[in-house]
Amino acid sequence: METIKAIFFWLGGVIIQPIPELVVRELYDQPIENIVIQNRLYLGELIQELYIGQIDGRSYCRMAVHQCQSALEAEDLETKITHRAALQPLILETVDTLPSSYQRWLISDYPAEWFRPIAERLDLFSCFQEERLVFTSSCRLTRLVPDIFYHIVHQSNQSIKDCMIIDSVTPRAIQAVRHGLSSTIFVDAKRLKRDFSLRKMLA
Repeated sequence: METIKAIFFWLGGVIIQPIPELVVRELYDQPIENIVIQNRLYLGELIQELYIGQIDGRSYCRMAVHQCQSALEAEDLETKITHRAALQPLILETVDTLPSSYQRWLISDYPAEWFRPIAERLDLFSCFQEERLVFTSSCRLTRLVPDIFYHIVHQSNQSIKDCMIIDSVTPRAIQAVRHGLSSTIFVDAKRLKRDFSLRKMLA
């Protein structure tokens, strides 16, 4: 029987769109699958550097714009990201169905300078306490996975078996389970709520 005490939600992909989705939309106005393979691979490597703080948001945008030969300025791309990031449908309402006995944590793979205006605009702090916010870029990780799993468990002061992670990235969610956490692959808010119900996590 699960004894979940702390639930970690990824910002990108669960609460709002993942950064690559927003960036590709602004640079190409088409799905990432349609981009030439060289640029797709480059952007995939570049986003990992942003996630663990090897580069900041402005550098990420500058390098992405240059690689993709976009007419956008890096500053404009940053502005578009922070202005156009949107909540996944019904996600905050679903998070709010959880009893207060669960610690609700937010893992921000967005850098702090992007997160703040997004959080204020979308009222994320109505659902997540600021002291339960983890920026992956500030965790001094050597690699995102599996390092982030052990970092968040330490932050929560819970045992790993008492922690659950909600993630839209299937391979990462599977890795979380392999490292001892409970995990749910996020598809949409309706399915997430159903999963909470099946796990008897709702009052």
